Amino acid sequence: MKAERLLFTITPGRSGTMLLANMCVLLPGVAAEHEPKPLFSDIFFKLRREPQIVYPFLKVKRKWIDRICAEEEATTYIETCHLACKGFFEPMLGMGWKFEAIILKRPLRDVATSLYRIGDVPTQTRTGRKYYLHPENPNNRVDITGYWKKLSAYQLCYWYCLEMERRSEYYRVWLPKQGVKVHEVGLEELGTMEGFKAFLSRVHLPEPPALKQKLFDMVTVIQWNYKATRKRCGPGTPVDPAAQEAELTELILRGENKCHK
Repeated sequence: MKAERLLFTITPGRSGTMLLANMCVLLPGVAAEHEPKPLFSDIFFKLRREPQIVYPFLKVKRKWIDRICAEEEATTYIETCHLACKGFFEPMLGMGWKFEAIILKRPLRDVATSLYRIGDVPTQTRTGRKYYLHPENPNNRVDITGYWKKLSAYQLCYWYCLEMERRSEYYRVWLPKQGVKVHEVGLEELGTMEGFKAFLSRVHLPEPPALKQKLFDMVTVIQWNYKATRKRCGPGTPVDPAAQEAELTELILRGENKCHK
């Protein structure tokens, strides 16, 4: 069985990606995955220097998607990994992929704090380098190239969230022009069965059977407990995040004003 409908997320991560995947597993005819093999992260780090490697990767990726759908007897495939929107959408379209996108939102400070606490700091930690954008990426929409090495760990996390917010805004406009439907949902909405059903209605996905609806609370509780205990090596709670955000915002605005003169 070949996947007839593909959906990927536009999100910074730490925004409910695993929760959304676990909830969509309950839907009939839907194969939902969080970070299935082959992983986007397998080539993400190399992609900035070797962009041509994306095409053979996507050929293999598509075969695995169809295999997953065949095994699960599903016609709709949903992948919630936060990496698909970081350099893969354009080559997907170039290869003729038909897909839809889900903008998954969470307040920026909540995401930045979560990244900081678990040690996923862009450029500074192993996971930060492997899974997140680099300040010197030529496609960035929030330019901090002149001073990113002087930023604090929390400011790098917050910059990344600002960058992903800009990318979401860009894709919200650009993707529909390419024939791609874009949907939106916030993490808070996914926290209730009513909110989840409203999301399913907007995206034209089937509701879970009555029996599986009883698993909803279990899915959300397990997910939140998992997040609460996932602390690898982070430095704890950031000091005065509001002041750090204000300082970074001022630097960004100053740089953008110079560019416009």
